[in-house]
Amino acid sequence: KQWYQRRVAITAGDDFKDKDVIIVNGRYVPKVELPVLLSKALKQVSSLEGKIKELEKDNNKLNKSVKESDAVRNQYNDLAQEIKVRKNELDILSNEKLKAELQVRKYKVGLDSARSSLQGVMSQISSCLNDKNT
Repeated sequence: KQWYQRRVAITAGDDFKDKDVIIVNGRYVPKVELPVLLSKALKQVSSLEGKIKELEKDNNKLNKSVKESDAVRNQYNDLAQEIKVRKNELDILSNEKLKAELQVRKYKVGLDSARSSLQGVMSQISSCLNDKNT
């Protein structure tokens, strides 16, 4: 209401002269009110600067969280790769163990065969010796 009265006064040409009024953001403003407007604008600017600082702090926290997440993800990927390597090593060792077990079986069969042959020879030698003694 007060602003409307001033505008009416300005348009009517009452207390104001052309040099006493300027246009600010498309509105007529008396020059005497400029310090008040400037003070309000500076308060708004300082308020916005405070908000910007808060947002920068929040942004820094978020950036830190992102970096920590990236580090954790990299550690996870490294562990996943390490698991794959260990799994391959385990597969290789399992195959080598299986081959070794097959070799052991093969040698046991050969050993058993050799043992039975030796027992046959020993029994023949034993029977020959018994025949000579009798």
